[in-house]
Amino acid sequence: MSGAMAADGTAGGWRRAARFILAGGTSTALSIAVYQAALALVGYVAAYALGYASGVAFSYYAYAKHVFRTRMSWARLAAFVAFYVMALAAGSALNAVLVEQLGINARLSVFLAVAIMLPVNYFGSAWVLGAARGERRP
Repeated sequence: MSGAMAADGTAGGWRRAARFILAGGTSTALSIAVYQAALALVGYVAAYALGYASGVAFSYYAYAKHVFRTRMSWARLAAFVAFYVMALAAGSALNAVLVEQLGINARLSVFLAVAIMLPVNYFGSAWVLGAARGERRP
């Protein structure tokens, strides 16, 4: 089992995953709300980026403090943002394929893109926040 899931035992790993889903669900709801609102002003690519940025800001705090329970620092923030910029590129490309190649409505494509990116974001977040390496705040 990965360090992200089993660092504090199997039951603890599942509790962490549940916290991630709760915090991630809140972050996702915020991101989608911003995305949907932004579509009234800008195209779907810019709307996706705006929604994503709002989610990253919320997620750093929620994941560090409540999910992985690691210390917050400027270095971790920079690593978290760098990871999520790469994930943004992947998610944006995926969203574009869903809209442009598969013909999925831009208002619906974001839900599928989020679902596909979920495991990438969980394990990436654990790694950049140090949880996958067993680092915890005191």
